[in-house]
Amino acid sequence: MLVTMRLVSSVTVLHTVLHTVLHFLLLCSRCTSFSPSSSIHIIPSFLSPQTCASLITSCLQKTSFSTTSENHVNFQTPDISLLEHPDIMSEFEGSIWPNVYTEIKTLYSIPSIEDSNQPSGISGFTEFGISPYSSASGLLSFLDLFVVKYDSNFKSLSMHRDGSLISFTIPLSDGHEGGGTVFECLEDKGRVEVHGEGEWGGVDGNKVKGKVGSLIVHSGKMRHGGGEVTRGERYVLVGFVDVECEAKGLFEACKEWGRWDVLDKRLKELEAKSSGRKVSKSRRWGYNRQGGMGGIDFTYDPEVVKRSLRERLKGAEKGRRETEIMFLEENNGGLTGFGNKFNSS
Repeated sequence: MLVTMRLVSSVTVLHTVLHTVLHFLLLCSRCTSFSPSSSIHIIPSFLSPQTCASLITSCLQKTSFSTTSENHVNFQTPDISLLEHPDIMSEFEGSIWPNVYTEIKTLYSIPSIEDSNQPSGISGFTEFGISPYSSASGLLSFLDLFVVKYDSNFKSLSMHRDGSLISFTIPLSDGHEGGGTVFECLEDKGRVEVHGEGEWGGVDGNKVKGKVGSLIVHSGKMRHGGGEVTRGERYVLVGFVDVECEAKGLFEACKEWGRWDVLDKRLKELEAKSSGRKVSKSRRWGYNRQGGMGGIDFTYDPEVVKRSLRERLKGAEKGRRETEIMFLEENNGGLTGFGNKFNSS
């Protein structure tokens, strides 16, 4: 009897030890196996300090920072929408925008238009005129692009998710205290990937403190916020990017979530436009009868656009529900920073 009890006790202890070891190995695998869409990507020295300073100067000369924009209803920031200032966009056409697209395509394995199944200007959202500043491939485009100013009147931005598939920020200024971008997922280790040489700032707890000119790219579905600025002024370039292709580096569920957010926002704004309410120029989702981009002001056929958007929204919502389970399974039960409820900034 005593021998039997000792044997049972030994087996129990062995089972507990094995369970603990296996659990530890599982946790290690979760912390080291990441998709590009679950990482925060840093490209050091993406812009020169001179280019960053020049962009700030151009913004200050053209207009003032305002929190009355219709672009970010849930999380308003003092910002300048660059899509509403074609002169500023043109000024930096050669030094910023194409290079941003190139880096994002590389990070997420997004093919060129000739390698994809979607003809430019026909499939995806290009036909609705996301922005006149789409990439040459036609597979990437800016949903929004703006410069935010943090100071004593606007010190920080609360945690949120963007209404985009991919988001990026570029710190434009130094000389302030505090700031940085807070990421909820940095509670787990191994989420920051640095591409290239040079100083980029570093990580302080759950905060990425990017150096001036560094490009920070992440999934718009990661919960993040603006760290508190305790002294001085902080300027940041922020971009929301849409993708029109099936990119192997992006989880399908994350892709569908981003699609759903964007579609829902477009439909609401188009309906507001057709009922007589003012819609910001950079948010005029229109249909160009020639099948391409027509600049910032588009030719509308509201009923055609609304009908197509409703169909896409219905499909995206169904796809989001179906792919949530797949997303969780592929990520060993889910990733900190992702969830089922989203807020669009």
